[in-house]
Amino acid sequence: SYSDTYGNSNTRYLFRYFNSSTDIETRIDDVGAVISTDSGLATGDYCTIDAILKDAGFHNNRNIDKTDVDFYRKAAQSEVDANFNGLYAIPFEQPINPRIEYITVRLASGMLLQAEYPNPASTYYSEGEKKIADARAIIARINTKAETLVDRNGNSLLLSNNSSTGISG
Repeated sequence: SYSDTYGNSNTRYLFRYFNSSTDIETRIDDVGAVISTDSGLATGDYCTIDAILKDAGFHNNRNIDKTDVDFYRKAAQSEVDANFNGLYAIPFEQPINPRIEYITVRLASGMLLQAEYPNPASTYYSEGEKKIADARAIIARINTKAETLVDRNGNSLLLSNNSSTGISG
């Protein structure tokens, strides 16, 4: 594992691979930048890559490209933002509400599982469907105000033009 004392949560890294058997190194043009957010949040992110990998059961899988995971994280965040726009201030700011983090992780890990196991008959594909359904059920409860997102002090995060009739979540 690499530790960079000068990097921050928005630092991006390029990883090149060297095959000692063939003496071939990946071309820099073939390498995607990886955000340094394996275990930390970058500005604008609702969850970490590690959280998505862990929820999908891929935490120790070195064959999953983190740029792919970041793609699903961004897709999940976009879905969250689209669903809560007008109800809450979008984008959500750090510290990220734990429900928003959970929803984002479940959506992204479900998408990742379905991408890695595209056969709908696969148990893993079904697990991905369940994670996505779980996240969307929570989104629906929040949208109908059966749950209300709150800050660390228990204050509603609803925009002032929305009244809360639900329970704290």
